[in-house]
Amino acid sequence: MLNLRIQELNRRLIEHPLYTKLDKIENIRTFMEYHSFAVYDFMVLLKSMQRQMTMYSALWKPSPYPDQIVRFINEIVLCEESDLDADGNPISHFHLYIKAMNEVQADNNKVLNFVGNIKDTKFDASDLPPGVQEFVSYNLNLALHGELEEVAGAFLFGREKLVPEMFKSIVKVLDQKELYPAFMHYLERHIQVDGEEHGPMAEKCLAAICSDEKKYQRAINAAITSLELRLKLWDACLKTINQSELK
Repeated sequence: MLNLRIQELNRRLIEHPLYTKLDKIENIRTFMEYHSFAVYDFMVLLKSMQRQMTMYSALWKPSPYPDQIVRFINEIVLCEESDLDADGNPISHFHLYIKAMNEVQADNNKVLNFVGNIKDTKFDASDLPPGVQEFVSYNLNLALHGELEEVAGAFLFGREKLVPEMFKSIVKVLDQKELYPAFMHYLERHIQVDGEEHGPMAEKCLAAICSDEKKYQRAINAAITSLELRLKLWDACLKTINQSELK
C-alpha cells in the first residue's frame, strides 16, 4: 500500500490549481520556464541510478543487481536520452523540452545557463527563482550524495508514478493545442512511456535496491521531500502567474 503522505501529495499535485491557468500562451511560457528545471534534474536522478546500478566506470564490472534490473534502468535511459520526436528524429527529452520552449517563445536562458555553468559536480542555484532553487538543489544533491535507495525513491514516487496523472491534468486544460505540437508531444509521450513502461520498471528497480525495511523507509522519506518541494515549485509558479495577471 502506498504511503499515506505520498498519496496526499500526489493528489494535491494532480489537482493543483496551477493547471487551470494553462489556457493562455503567456502562462504556458511561465509554466515551462519553471518546469524545465524539473525536466533537467529528472535526468540527473536517472543517471545517478544508472551509474550506481550498472557499475558505470572506465573499467567495467558486473552489476550486483539482476540482469533484468540492469536492462530496465538502461532502457529508461535510452528513451530519455535518445527518444524519437514527432518526425522520427532522435532527441533527448530535455532537448525536446527546449525545442517546445522555443516553439512558444518561452525563455529557456535560465535553465540553459544553469546547466551550462555546471562544472563536474559543482553547481550554483543561488540565482534561481524561489521554489526552483530549493527543488533543484535538493534533487541534485540527492543524486550526488544520497544513498541509492533515496535516489530511487525520489525517482519512482516523485517522478515516474506521479508524472502520467499529473500530465493528464495539464493536457485536459490546454487550449489551442495546435500552437505547441512539441509541448503536446512531450506531455503525451511521458503519459505513455511513464505510465505503461518506465513506472513499472522503476518500481522493480526500487524493489531490488531496498533489501531491508530501513532502506525502503529512506526511499519513502526522500520521495516525500521531493514531492513536497515539487508542490512548492508549483506554488511558486502559480504565484508568478497570478502576479503577472494583476499587472
